[in-house]
Amino acid sequence: MYTTVFTNDDDIVNHYKNYMDKGVDRIQILSDLTLKPKKEIVKILHEHGVEIGEVAKPRELVKEEREAEFLRLYNQGLTDMKIARKMHICEMTVFYWRQGNSLLSQQELKGNKRAECLALHNQGLSDYEIAKATGLSHSTVYRWRLKGYKKNRPAGTETVSAN
Repeated sequence: MYTTVFTNDDDIVNHYKNYMDKGVDRIQILSDLTLKPKKEIVKILHEHGVEIGEVAKPRELVKEEREAEFLRLYNQGLTDMKIARKMHICEMTVFYWRQGNSLLSQQELKGNKRAECLALHNQGLSDYEIAKATGLSHSTVYRWRLKGYKKNRPAGTETVSAN
């Protein structure tokens, strides 16, 4: 197994300058490799005139940014699956974030829209008025009205009444 050996401060400086992944906390890596405190690593780098770049963000900030990105995508109307794909994370993570923020799934929101449309229809509003009030397209409201504001059921899942 290959191990990096730091025989002097110049090795530390060279490793810091040449480390390829600039998104990580290079000072922490050097501290781990040399068993020197981070303050000492920073002091060595400053003594050698090295300008210290951005250090990796603390885990809490990264989490906050990811959750903010989740909320942005959610507010665009993307499903859990599409959000997960865009963010390169597990769909269950999106599900848990959504549940933790008390947010409905897109399918549940669509169901609520159908109920809202039905209520507006029962108040006597036209398809155009309902579309404007709900932010849906006129054609969606029209299609839903023709179906009685009910969701499509896959074949074979119809409910059978016992008469």
